[in-house]
Amino acid sequence: MNTAIRAAVKAENHSGADIMGIRSCYQGLVNGMIHPLTLADVEHISNKAGTILQEFMEDAGRRKAVQSYGNLA
Repeated sequence: MNTAIRAAVKAENHSGADIMGIRSCYQGLVNGMIHPLTLADVEHISNKAGTILQEFMEDAGRRKAVQSYGNLA
């Protein structure tokens, strides 16, 4: 997964679009921990196992995450 995240950031860097990163997955979405990922953010993640993403799986958290996501627009 880290390799895919890094590849997406590298590809979009050339097109001028932003890839947004959400720290701690749902928890980060709930708490507004959302920021554009830069090449510096992903430079050394492809050699790490697993993913830099984490999860938060409570119904209340998912509802709040949807609300936070709606606030991005």
